[in-house]
Amino acid sequence: MTGPTRRERLKPLELVAMAGVLAVFTGGIALAATRELDLAAVFAGVAFIAALLVLAMLALAAGDGAASTLDGPVLDRYDGPPAPPVAPPIEPSTPPATQEPVAEAPPEGPRSAQDPDDR
Repeated sequence: MTGPTRRERLKPLELVAMAGVLAVFTGGIALAATRELDLAAVFAGVAFIAALLVLAMLALAAGDGAASTLDGPVLDRYDGPPAPPVAPPIEPSTPPATQEPVAEAPPEGPRSAQDPDDR
């Protein structure tokens, strides 16, 4: 088994160098536009971090073609046929609950004059 090649070992340095070049360019443009060294340094720092982040994500997404299929994305793998569906559990049957008859209210007739609700 051989170790990583020189190109593979220098790949991170290439990404940092590209981010650095972009940061220097952004800092130079900011310095030329504002003539403030502090503001140009902030712009250069933000550009360096953003460029490094984007380049690293692109390098991860691209990957290398020599990787085995097990090292690839999880969603692209085929692990065999899907598992059979699971049937829902069967609940024991219970007899329907018996309902007691509800007593009906007596029909309302004419109210008497002494009914306290007539006030």
